[in-house]
Amino acid sequence: MINTYRKFPFSLLQIKNRILYHFSKKSIILNYRPIWLLIYVCDACNLKCKMCPTHTVSDVSAFDFQKEKIGLMKLETFKLILEKFPESTLMMLAWVWEPLLSPYFFDMIELWAKHKKMMNLVTNWVLFDREKIEKICQNKRFNQISVSLNASNEKDYEKICNIDGKTFYKVVENIKCLVECKKIYQSNVQIAVSAVCSEQFIDKVVDFVKFVSDLWVDRIDVHNYIDFSIIEKEEQRTSISGVKTIKQKLNEIEQIIKSYNFSSIINLPIAIEQENFEKRCEWYFKNLSFDAYWNIGSCWRVMNPSSKYWLIHWDDDVRNNKYMQYMRKLFLTKDVKMPWCCTKCIENF
Repeated sequence: MINTYRKFPFSLLQIKNRILYHFSKKSIILNYRPIWLLIYVCDACNLKCKMCPTHTVSDVSAFDFQKEKIGLMKLETFKLILEKFPESTLMMLAWVWEPLLSPYFFDMIELWAKHKKMMNLVTNWVLFDREKIEKICQNKRFNQISVSLNASNEKDYEKICNIDGKTFYKVVENIKCLVECKKIYQSNVQIAVSAVCSEQFIDKVVDFVKFVSDLWVDRIDVHNYIDFSIIEKEEQRTSISGVKTIKQKLNEIEQIIKSYNFSSIINLPIAIEQENFEKRCEWYFKNLSFDAYWNIGSCWRVMNPSSKYWLIHWDDDVRNNKYMQYMRKLFLTKDVKMPWCCTKCIENF
């Protein structure tokens, strides 16, 4: 935490709140303000990735946490969120959409730099060019950029992302440009490149890691597939079944990757075994999420912000509203059943 404060200077209010978070016991009602803010600045995307519950071309009618409305966050809304939560130290633009489709993107990153927030960005990196990448690297508040590449070649990229495969090469060149600009502008940003480990992808993990390692990024993340109840044709399945088989394959992959001694940090998926389930998720204790319609939430993996959880009312303590207290109670009570998505989520294993 001390190194973080050195890289990204914070206000005394932020430091005090962060310390309070670290030393407070988990409870249903929090005595500190949100540490992280997850902002849905834009619900649109230029890709239609097959594992995405919002933009896939497949049937997602069985997914019960779907976005209620697709929208674009106004700059004024973004400003109000910053003003409402001055104690937070990190803001994320993430989840299943492309932040650069917001016409206010660069206005927003300037604003949150002024408010002394660290910045995490998850993006498909398609819409960037050198000028935009230089702007990113000149902004000293960027903490992490995670590029969702999802393939190591043009053919797989086209199948997974449902876009012209040649776009793959543009993304790769943009990643190289980011690595270069990071050095030029002496940026602290950590560059990560990721893929989702579907049933089809598991045999391609080693190729993906080898390919991305040549780009000299800081981290390579191969994420666990999240089951969004997407209904696909059998030959297009993205789910992972058979825990014992998957566990054996992942062990083999881990040993192969270790033998290469790559310079990048590499995070591999794990085989989720229900006997290892433990209520370890931190999101409802540190994060608040906001969308364009003033809906809130806390989960950043499955459960979108929703009017069911509460609208932002500026006179209310939304971090401790009835829904937030209810969810925290589920995590803090040993034998209480969790929502189905929590029982499958990597945060709890």
